[in-house]
Amino acid sequence: MKNIIRENSVDPVSLQDITPDYLIDVEVKRDNVRLGELTRNSLLEISQERREIIQLLGAIDLECQARALRASSLGFSKVELAEALDVEVRQITKWIGSS
Repeated sequence: MKNIIRENSVDPVSLQDITPDYLIDVEVKRDNVRLGELTRNSLLEISQERREIIQLLGAIDLECQARALRASSLGFSKVELAEALDVEVRQITKWIGSS
C-alpha cells in the first residue's frame, strides 16, 4: 500500500483506490488548502498595513494639534484653523482648549 496525504492525516490508500475521480478530489483539496493559506496571508498583510496606518494617523494628529496650538497663539481663530486643517471647529477646541 502507498500512503497519500488526505487533508491533515495520512491514510493508507491501495492502488485500486486511485482513480481519476480520487485524483481530482485530492487536487481540489490541495487547491482549497492553498487558497486558505493565501487568504490567511492576505489577511495578515492587510492587518499589519492597517496597524501601521493607524499609528501614522496618530502621529499626524499630534502634529496637527501642535501646529494648531502654535497658530492659535499667533492669533488664528478656531474657524480659520478648522478650515486650514479640514476638521470641524470642535476638533480644534479639543486640541487647543476653549481659549
